[in-house]
Amino acid sequence: MMMSGIIKTPKQLRHRYLLALSIIALLLLISQVLIQYSLSEQLGDARVINIAGRQRMLSQRISKCVLLLQGTLSPQERAAHKQELAESIALWRKSNHSLQYGDSGIGLLGRKSPTITAMFTRNQPHFEAMAQAAEKLLEDTLSPAERQALVDLVMRQQAVFLQGMDEIVFQYDAEARWKVIITKRLEVAIMLITGITLLLEARFIFYPLETKLQKSLHDYQESQTRLVRFACFDQLTGVYNRRHFLEEFQNKLLLAKQRQQIAVIAYLDLDGLKSVNDEYGHHEGDWYISCAATVMVQNMRERDIIGRLGGDEFAIVLENCSPEVAQATLQQMTLALQNKGKEYHKPYNMSFSAGIIAYNGEEEVETLLQNADSIMYRQKQQRKMNVPNCPLV
Repeated sequence: MMMSGIIKTPKQLRHRYLLALSIIALLLLISQVLIQYSLSEQLGDARVINIAGRQRMLSQRISKCVLLLQGTLSPQERAAHKQELAESIALWRKSNHSLQYGDSGIGLLGRKSPTITAMFTRNQPHFEAMAQAAEKLLEDTLSPAERQALVDLVMRQQAVFLQGMDEIVFQYDAEARWKVIITKRLEVAIMLITGITLLLEARFIFYPLETKLQKSLHDYQESQTRLVRFACFDQLTGVYNRRHFLEEFQNKLLLAKQRQQIAVIAYLDLDGLKSVNDEYGHHEGDWYISCAATVMVQNMRERDIIGRLGGDEFAIVLENCSPEVAQATLQQMTLALQNKGKEYHKPYNMSFSAGIIAYNGEEEVETLLQNADSIMYRQKQQRKMNVPNCPLV
């Protein structure tokens, strides 16, 4: 049973990757929305605080106009102060309404927390009392006593109103700072979630994909190794097959010619293989062939090459070697092969016939093999006729 983290199909990989990208895109979108919302809120809070500061300034201007109207003034001065008072009251009322209910014209949305709404509600009676008293002072029919009473009312209500506005501004500022803190925490949370998403993406997408790719690469390399072995090596004996041996044979000849060295070619044919197959079966014949190849390889130098040309025939190229040394090497192989037969108590003789020929720098590969084969065949026939000391060359 496969682990849940392993990607089974390309479709599953695509779904996981799209899901991860969607989550990251959603987190980025949420982050941008939060940032824009926070900036909008901060801008709105700044406007609110600005308007609240204007309310303080307007209330002070109203108080100033009220006090000035109590003094001895010329008709023109009184008219100017009354106009300034009326304009200040109108702007004051408008600003107060904008703070409480919003004003799209100046970018006030009118969103307030319950705490600020309650504070405006508590401060509203003082605002109305002060505004109404100031508006009453615009009338010319008031007696001096009535005017003084209204002035005293304006001054008293202004003090309470300003204290309430200060509390409202402080509350706005505190809530604005808290919004910034919340936004920062949300940003940190989004950053953590994004990081976790990336880690999960690495764990459940890229790591399984890397594992699958590594396995695919390993399988490919093994497949290539098997293909190379199948294409270049004989499956029964593990030595070069005919095609690859001829390629390496050609390379050895070129190397010998370049270095002006002697190369010796030995052509070997196992004795009695047909009789072994007929009497003991092809399984035994295969063992005979495989055992002979192992003995040959064990008694060769590393720089020499060997190939199975087919059936019971082998060829060996001995690099930088004289015919005399090559003959001694083959005799050593023959003795080792006979000893193997004795070691395994085989009821048949294990040996081979061989012919060797030296490369003189001119012959082609096929010519050398044919000549070595002819010498081997002549030796085999002479051995069948019990000719002593049959030459290998």
